[in-house]
Amino acid sequence: RQWCKSFDNRFKPNAKLADANLSAWGADARALKRPALIFNSTIVETGQRLAISTVPIRHALIGETNFTDQYCAELAISTAARLSATFPFVTPTGRPTMVNTSNSACGAVSPPPCGGGDQHLVDGGYYENSGLVGAIEWIDDALTDLTNPAKNPKQYTVPRDILLLAIDAFERPTDPEDPCQPSQTAPAAESDEVAHGVIYNLASPLHAVINVRGTGQRSFARRLLRMFQARWALQHVNIRD
Repeated sequence: RQWCKSFDNRFKPNAKLADANLSAWGADARALKRPALIFNSTIVETGQRLAISTVPIRHALIGETNFTDQYCAELAISTAARLSATFPFVTPTGRPTMVNTSNSACGAVSPPPCGGGDQHLVDGGYYENSGLVGAIEWIDDALTDLTNPAKNPKQYTVPRDILLLAIDAFERPTDPEDPCQPSQTAPAAESDEVAHGVIYNLASPLHAVINVRGTGQRSFARRLLRMFQARWALQHVNIRD
């Protein structure tokens, strides 16, 4: 609510941000009036990534779904932002409350949600914290359609130079495949830091899960980015990060 209030007071838009929803924002994105947005959330009950996108992709991967496919309902942009930042103990988990049976997002009338049920949503960072996965999938979906004559009857040109700009609060991990980054080796642990006690063994599973969540996500995102770049380089599309 504060985000919407601050935005509206500063920019004095014709349409208030508090009234913006997914479908209207998507129409503006297609008309190049607003940027496309992807908010990421995580389904507690399944661990799936839930992409709340103003312009959803057509080909979601295993372990992922789109909000419009999951719920067949409309959603305020402010709610999408809140769901993407639902970090437990700070912000309670989100659960849908349907206010009507109008199903404008899916072009039909049926009681929502369409399979979503009463599943709970938390921060998208549980699944992938960098945002690279969502950006890569979205761009890959668009490039795939642009290079397919059947999907691109108006013959829109394929962009030959794409820049991925990642804004991160943490130090960029060492990437051995990045020519612009010097290789680094982690310092060896001091002998007095090694622990083998009962308390350590009780806490180590949780500690490992927390550390793998960060390291594993970064490794997966960077590997996906390198494969993405190599794939489209074959089509003469230069994707820089």
